[in-house]
Amino acid sequence: MEDKNLENIILYLIVGFAGGVFATIARLFTLMMGFDAFTANVCFFLAIIVAFSVYLSIHVVLRSLLLPWIGKIIVLIPFFRRKIKEKKLTENQKSTIKTEPQTELHSTSLDEIRIAHQLAEEKKQDKTRAMAILYTQTIFAPFILDQDLNRLCHYIELYSERKELVQITPIKVSDQINTTDVYHFGWNIWNHFRISDQYGMAIFLKKVFAPTLKEVSDIETIKKKFRIQDQNCTIKLNSNLFKQE
Repeated sequence: MEDKNLENIILYLIVGFAGGVFATIARLFTLMMGFDAFTANVCFFLAIIVAFSVYLSIHVVLRSLLLPWIGKIIVLIPFFRRKIKEKKLTENQKSTIKTEPQTELHSTSLDEIRIAHQLAEEKKQDKTRAMAILYTQTIFAPFILDQDLNRLCHYIELYSERKELVQITPIKVSDQINTTDVYHFGWNIWNHFRISDQYGMAIFLKKVFAPTLKEVSDIETIKKKFRIQDQNCTIKLNSNLFKQE
């Protein structure tokens, strides 16, 4: 836009200069013909007006009539047609370059938001899983062998990752842990993760604590007794494992 304005200014200066020269010549010619200074000055201004009128007329004729006609002829010439195509291609490339950084920046920003959200979710899940493992170790350490406790913690990890338990070795706990303790532990873990329904947790308990729940054959019974109250149980119901007593 600035280059176009500069071209117009230069053009107007040239036209003005040419008109001034023409008007000056007309004034001198008038004086040489014997007319007075006033008449010569009038001729001077009339000559300027005539000069600009001629320029505008030529400009309008060239722009409205001759240039389109000449342009159609030029397009037929292979050399000029190739140059016009190259110019249009260059302009399109410049336009694309101007718009691409904004699109790339917008896309990059969205990707960064998604990555940040994913990392935050993974961090939250890791913290939740670690708390469940710590709770399991704290509760069962006095009543279970180390290897069984490690295996139980592994099963808890599989449950938190929504993976199916296959080919597992049931956990045998001390006689001090009764069926109500297992129910309470199952509800606490289920409530902590909230990644399945209670029926899924009941199946988990039946597989993992098979020796303790051998007398309970109905999965629905396990589910119904999750929150059964028993003052003699060792494992209490805990609705927030992050606030263990």
